Parts: sequence; C-alpha cells; structure tokens
Amino acid sequence: MNNYLDTDKSVIISSPAGSGKTEKLARRYIALLQKGVDVERILAITFTDKAAAEMKQRILRILRDEDEGLFLKLLEKMPLMRVSTIHSFCGTLLRRFSFEASIDPNYMVEDAIDSDMIWEEILYEVLMDAGRGSKGHEIFLQSLSEKGFRGLDYLQNTLDYLFRKSPFSLEAQPFPYTSDAGSLMEELRSWQGVNDLIEDYEAFFREGSFEEKKRWEKYFLTEKKEPRKRPVPLLKNIADYRDWAFRMHMFWKDRLIQEHVRRTGRIMDIYRKCLVKYTDIKRAKGILDFSDLEYLAYKMLTENPEWANILYAFDEKTDHILVDEFQDTN
Repeated sequence: MNNYLDTDKSVIISSPAGSGKTEKLARRYIALLQKGVDVERILAITFTDKAAAEMKQRILRILRDEDEGLFLKLLEKMPLMRVSTIHSFCGTLLRRFSFEASIDPNYMVEDAIDSDMIWEEILYEVLMDAGRGSKGHEIFLQSLSEKGFRGLDYLQNTLDYLFRKSPFSLEAQPFPYTSDAGSLMEELRSWQGVNDLIEDYEAFFREGSFEEKKRWEKYFLTEKKEPRKRPVPLLKNIADYRDWAFRMHMFWKDRLIQEHVRRTGRIMDIYRKCLVKYTDIKRAKGILDFSDLEYLAYKMLTENPEWANILYAFDEKTDHILVDEFQDTN
C-alpha cells in the first residue's frame, strides 16, 4: 500500500525495526518535491546527526536513479534542505528569535560529555558542602550513617538520575513544603520519574539499614547474640493483638509517609541547588546544552508574549513536517 505517498493527508507509519520506515519517509519527501513543494518549506526531523546525513543521501540516491531532472534541481538547492535533529532545529529557531528567547544568538552548544563533566563536578561540590552542614546535610549524614559510603553513592546516583531525566523540572522553583502530606505526595507523583526514583531510594534504606538490623536482633537474639528459644513474648489475647497490630500498622504507615515526604524534600533541596549552580556556570560560559535547546524553544513557543507571532513566522516558511523515529524524537 502506498497511502503514505498521499501528501494531502497526515500519516504515521508504525512497523517493526528494519521494515523500511525511513525509506518510506524519504519517498514521501520526494513525493512532496514532485508535487511542486519548495525544498525550503519541508522540515524533516531525525533522531541523530548521522540519520540526518543518511536521510539526505537516501533522497538524493532515489532521485538520481528515478528522476534525474528533479535530482539536478535538488542539487542546486542542497543548502536549503531542512533535514536535521530536533536539537539542531530548536537551535535554529532560538538563533532566529534570540531576542524573544532572551539569549545571546552567538551561544555555544555544549556536548553531552562536557555537560556530564560539569554536572559531576557540581554534584561532588554540593554533596561535600552538604556534608559540612549546609542545607541538605541531614539527608547526607543519614545516607552515610545508615549505609556507609554505599548510601552516599546511592544518593549521588539518585541526583544523577534526576538530572538525566528531568534536567529543568525544578527550574527556579523551591520544593513545595506543605503540612498536608497527602497533597504533597500527589504533587510529587506529577513529576515524571521522580516519585519512582525516590521510592527506590527509600527501599534501599529499608532493606537492612543498621538501625533496622539492631531492632530485629533484639527480637530474635539474646544480648550474647545467640538465638532466643522464643522471640520476645507477644500479646496473649489474639483479639488484643489484632487491634494492636492494626494500630501499629496505621502508626507506621503515617510515619513512613511523613518520612518519605521529609526525605524527598531534602533530596529535592540538594537537586535544586545543583541545578542553580549548573545554570550559573553555563550562563557564565555562554553555553547551552541539549536540554536547554529543547526547553528554551518550548518555553518561547508557549510562554513568550510574542509566541503567536513567532509561530506565524515559523508557519510562514513551513508547509510540511516529517519526523523519523517518532517514538524517540517525540
């Protein structure tokens, strides 16, 4: 079926890897050219720079073999072809509307390796600062006391993961402390990936912390660390025990929620401090990372007072948008 060549309709192609989706996308691009659409009015988004280069080569190869006239015309307009990654597209948009985005149009783009190096340096600095008694020292010391250096590593990995998944989710926003633990937990769940990660962090400490081991030792072992013949006597009356167990369950459930909220707040405090330092360093160096390109472009198109004019100017030059590897690029 060749309905993907019907350029009057929007089309999404879903099929297994290696089934020729990229080839079909290239042929749809060519169908637009054959219909008379100017090359500069077609925007094609790929997932990587390598894929963008391959897409251009694929289009040229097909035209060379099947439509020499159009092939020669396209060669003349090669510099006008808009086939790029989402980051490259966002960068072009930001440079074109740098005044509206409030950025220097001569900014440099920081690659992932440099970005990771700066983040790791900041993370180390903030954690060491927390260890010396600044805001966040409580969670730092608790991590160290309950799990030793493994706990500190886990805290660092937690912050590192947050940066990878949500690098600007807390931009300029303090952690929303509230007396209502339930509403705060609902707010946390709205942050993609954060809640699951914090629960993993909590589980790490529930699995055999030093304090927990001491409590179980008192129950099952004597002072000489020998097994008790019987554990510490429990309540004799089953009904009393049932009521007692229910009360204890509710008590510890509330305590766990409160502890979860408190520890989450401390982690977010440290994370936000890292983000502030990271942003300050980038501004001082006049650089943006890939996350900045995405976020600033999105913010400009949704929050800027001139967003409608920006979209109009963009729409004025774009009639068709093609997206390769949509599940990733999206």
